[in-house]
Amino acid sequence: MPWLTLLYWIIFIAGYGVFCATLIALRTLTSYVGSGPDVVSLITTIALLAYAAGSWRGGMLSLHATSLRHRLIRIFLWALVFMGFGLSLLSVDGFFMGLEKIAPLARLIKTALYGLLILAPPVYLLGQVLPLISCFLHHRPAALGKILFWAALGACTGVILPVWLLMPFFGLHISLLVLAALLTLGVALLHRHFSFRTMALPALLLFLCIGLNSGLLFGMLGIYYQNAIHTARVTTLDDGTKVLHLNNVPHGAIGRNKDGQIDYIVKAETILLKPLDADITPRHILVLGSSGFTFGLKDETNSYTYVDPDPDLQQLAEDHFLMEKLGANKKVVSENIRAFLIDAAARNEMYDLIYIDLYDRDLLPADELVTQDFFAGVAKVLKPEGIVGANFMVGPGFADPYSVRLDATFHSVFPVLMRLPVRDLNPWESRPGYLQHFLYLGYKATETDDDIYTDDRNPSFRDKPN
Repeated sequence: MPWLTLLYWIIFIAGYGVFCATLIALRTLTSYVGSGPDVVSLITTIALLAYAAGSWRGGMLSLHATSLRHRLIRIFLWALVFMGFGLSLLSVDGFFMGLEKIAPLARLIKTALYGLLILAPPVYLLGQVLPLISCFLHHRPAALGKILFWAALGACTGVILPVWLLMPFFGLHISLLVLAALLTLGVALLHRHFSFRTMALPALLLFLCIGLNSGLLFGMLGIYYQNAIHTARVTTLDDGTKVLHLNNVPHGAIGRNKDGQIDYIVKAETILLKPLDADITPRHILVLGSSGFTFGLKDETNSYTYVDPDPDLQQLAEDHFLMEKLGANKKVVSENIRAFLIDAAARNEMYDLIYIDLYDRDLLPADELVTQDFFAGVAKVLKPEGIVGANFMVGPGFADPYSVRLDATFHSVFPVLMRLPVRDLNPWESRPGYLQHFLYLGYKATETDDDIYTDDRNPSFRDKPN
């Protein structure tokens, strides 16, 4: 391969590696620190600063052809070590478990440590590639434009290929293996003589990376898949209870009590579904967030639509969690929840009951699913006489801003509501971190009344129901 063409491919691989590794890190961190804008902005900032530092360092060096080749080989080998192993699920598990054993740290501190120790070093190294090659080709002005083109092409491919092809159809681990294979290919292209001696180390690193991301290892850990949305596990407790974990968060359980479901689902079914047993008219029920498809699992009368963005979740639940197929009265829609609500409102679809059970990290909903706009979208597809049920983790004494504001946000859209505790709780506990499951019930109020009873104006005798 001509030397100049070789450099173009090296630049392409470096650009791909920087952006692909950043995306993989963001997706992997979802299981440990969430995927909110604070995490995204912090990781992106660390990656950009590391890349800028690498570019500055690369621009300071002036190397002849042999030295440039050797330095690029070392860069790609070290990038393979950091990316191939540091981004693997087992390594990330060990990293965050180790942090928990050392000291309980805030979520963003753990995010920053992971970004600085695992992601920043390889991005810093790959950031040196473009300025190194640019300095080497400073006497070829026509080549500089092509260098920028190949760098941009690699970056775009590193964004599009994992998100649109590799993660959805093959899994997150395959995206990482493709990245590791490309870095290994970069080492192979840079060696003048392709031989066992020159490729033994990169090949060994690649095979170790494959071992860390093998289906056999995932099966031993109870992991069924890692797609662009979830890392899905099913575990069995000592009492036989099966628990579905999505991104390390329990999303459903079967076998914990006599009804075969987790307690907050039992509570929601008792309040929302049991009164419908005597009603022979099927109701249209929308479930936002799958809950492992356990809400309404035994109901064969009413019509259910479950909305969850994960396209692989239904098959996993049927084959390994529920151990049965969903009934004919149940439909699963794999779509972004807010996008589904917009489309459903445009189609004028209306539901008698909407049950919201959305969890991210720490058993709390994702940031975009606690806003007034989101609840307004829910209200648009709720029938006038319908009910919204929502499973929220809030503080009983409203001692923290999150509980107060979530309650106020829900109330701003559904002015008539009830709050029912799911479990026994301590009403005297006022710690901000004391959160408990509450079943929120919201109604579409056709009219509201802000009047109150006072000693000098008290029409309660007239208002009391007969």
